[in-house]
Amino acid sequence: MYKRLLIVVSGLLFGTVGLAAKPPSLNQLLDAMGQSLAKRNYVVSYVLVHEGRLDTIKYSHLATPAGAVFERIEQLNGPRKLYLQMGGEAFLVVGNKVFALEGEDETPAARWQRQMMRLSRSRDDYQIGYAGTTRVAGRLSHQIIFSPRNKDRLGTHLWLDADSSVPLGVASFTPEGQITQQLMAVDFEAAPTLSTRDFMLPPGAHMERGVLTSVSVSENRECPWQVGWVPRGYELARLRGMASRLGTRWHWLYSDGLTVMSVFVEPNDGQETGMHALERGDALIFDVAKPSTRVTVVGSVPRRIAEKVAASVSSASPVKSPAGQ
Repeated sequence: MYKRLLIVVSGLLFGTVGLAAKPPSLNQLLDAMGQSLAKRNYVVSYVLVHEGRLDTIKYSHLATPAGAVFERIEQLNGPRKLYLQMGGEAFLVVGNKVFALEGEDETPAARWQRQMMRLSRSRDDYQIGYAGTTRVAGRLSHQIIFSPRNKDRLGTHLWLDADSSVPLGVASFTPEGQITQQLMAVDFEAAPTLSTRDFMLPPGAHMERGVLTSVSVSENRECPWQVGWVPRGYELARLRGMASRLGTRWHWLYSDGLTVMSVFVEPNDGQETGMHALERGDALIFDVAKPSTRVTVVGSVPRRIAEKVAASVSSASPVKSPAGQ
């Protein structure tokens, strides 16, 4: 169903371009994307369709000869919101206020790039197909579709610039073919003149005290909980504990190479109980609050999968987080 919808949408919005006599292999395309994301300099302006609204975003990427990465995501509509990564430092700018983030791993820019890097390596649990070429932002682009082999996860439609191998569009879709979120380029500079000065904090911005994100306090402490079930193909990337008002909040981060899923377990004071689900773009937030414990599953997974993951959480013999995570 999604492929039929894809043909109609591509024809109306972008104009389908005839296939080359011998298109590149999927491995060649994905390997080239991984190299471009790590080493190229580029600026892309995107339209993001999510949560029933449109946002415009400008994304800038600089990779220095020494291997340092600088990233900038600026929301172009509404109040000023800016994410900056400068080597190992990361900041959020809202209006004229600047908040230091926990680290580059926590910035939306880093998360977006990390997802694309996973996409470039993903070979299992998805049927990967080449859907021909089309035009995005006036540029010839390859189309790759990641269809899940089962209904435990969302699929991904990727538009890849034919010249630079930089992603120009990404869409998430359900097993039934419904698009849940779409990011599409409207302007692209393949080799912009960028320097580290383009990634400095804006003049007049004032640093707020403290760190915006939660600070990990128990990377190596023993965890009293376990997640008993996750969909096939998901592997534990990180387990950590974070300080919260009522005690330690435990966070499991899983990835199947294409999508990520988080599981949170924390104490509950009993004032709020019940089951709640909220869809935000291509992510589901599923929350189960019991009198003494709250379990929250966040990820690009169907609700029935989130329910099953949450139900599998139980007390456990102490286990330690993965070494080095």
